[in-house]
Order: sequence, then C-alpha cells, then structure tokens
Amino acid sequence: MVNSEHTKGPRLSPERTRVTIAETAMRRDLRPEVRQGCTAIRLLHLGYKPEEVAEMQAVSIPTVYSWIQRWHKGGVEELATKPRSGLPVKADETYERLVAEVVEKEPEELGYNFTMRTIDRLRLHLAKETGVELSEPRFRALLKAKGYRYR
Repeated sequence: MVNSEHTKGPRLSPERTRVTIAETAMRRDLRPEVRQGCTAIRLLHLGYKPEEVAEMQAVSIPTVYSWIQRWHKGGVEELATKPRSGLPVKADETYERLVAEVVEKEPEELGYNFTMRTIDRLRLHLAKETGVELSEPRFRALLKAKGYRYR
C-alpha cells in the first residue's frame, strides 16, 4: 500500500501555502489593488521590512501594515477594495428610460426651435423634465454606457 502523502509531493506549511496563493494572485488577479497587496505580502515573506516594502511599492508604511492585517484576516480576498457607500445614484432607471425616449425624438418634437441637439441641450432638457441635474462628464458617461454617441 502506497502512502498518498508521499505521492503528492512535499507538504507546504499553511503559511507557505497562503504565500503561494498570493504569488498566483500577483500574476493573475485582475484587480490592481490585490496584485499590489499580494506583491507586498510576498516581499515581506522574503524578509523585507515593512518600511522597505512601502518604499518599493510607493505607499505609506501604514498602508503596508493595513495589508498585513487584512492578509491575516482573510487572505487574497481581504486585499480587494470593498464597495463603499456614497451618494445615492441620481440617474435611476426612470431617468435612464427617459434618456432613451428623448434621444429618439427630434428637438422639434420636444418643443424646441433648433434642429441640432447637443449634450448640454439634452442634459438641460432632462434636468427640466426630471429635476435631476447631472454634471456634463457624468451625463456623457451615462450616454456612452447606453451606447449613444454625441459631440
């Protein structure tokens, strides 16, 4: 009878296994903050001091200590940036539906005496209709996400 432990190769310590996971995430994870944190964890494992790692990674020393705490708490996933609460979304589904309706209409159909629609005219019309005022960059991003192109 063959001992299955010997056929699987050398056993790694739990910490070495976690570092191997970090090394894999360094190369393959799509999240830049995870790759950077895993790189720092690997450097620390190789014997670099937190101050040296902070300098190499161009971050503050408290950031390195934060990565260490998060790593010990939950590994790779804990290094990922968590969603943060913020202001509520102004452009909700109702607003987005109205954008789709208004974009399909000619300005004359909406009561305007111009024929060329611009981003600002469209944005101001929607603000008048909905009371929701989006910044020009945010409005452009919304149009782009919906597949519309404007100048």
